[in-house]
Amino acid sequence: MFVCSALFLDRAVTFVWDAPLRRRTGAIIHALARSRAASAALIFIPCFLLPFSLLTQKGVLILAGDRPLGFVQDADMLSGTVHEIEASASAASGETYSLPFSLSTRSMRAPLCEFLDENALRTALTEQSGELDTLAVISIDGTRAGVCHNAEEAQTLLDRVKRLY
Repeated sequence: MFVCSALFLDRAVTFVWDAPLRRRTGAIIHALARSRAASAALIFIPCFLLPFSLLTQKGVLILAGDRPLGFVQDADMLSGTVHEIEASASAASGETYSLPFSLSTRSMRAPLCEFLDENALRTALTEQSGELDTLAVISIDGTRAGVCHNAEEAQTLLDRVKRLY
């Protein structure tokens, strides 16, 4: 069916360009009409470009160095999430923290299924850092008492403190 419609479209384009009115416009238009390029363009545009534009959305690609992390709707979401992560890590460690990699953005189109929500973006940024996803905070009555690299180290520290009492 697709081949039949492509051949019909090819014949229609050739007929229109071969009409006497078009023939007088010059040899260049006639040569273009005789080629299959015009027919191919008329088939390619509705079959490939139109669905691509309908199934994709403009967004921002996030790059950590040269490694792509994913797509977000806009750069404001990225800056807000980065600020939130850095503020949270700074509060937990007591020192100013910034992500250990540089972020860059590139505007482009992508399928809707590849866009990250805030939680997925936060997870991707913390995994890329390699430092934040393994911290364990020890708090006593809501007051931060210490920060460890992982839960096992925190449990070992708590066991040592328990043995003293």
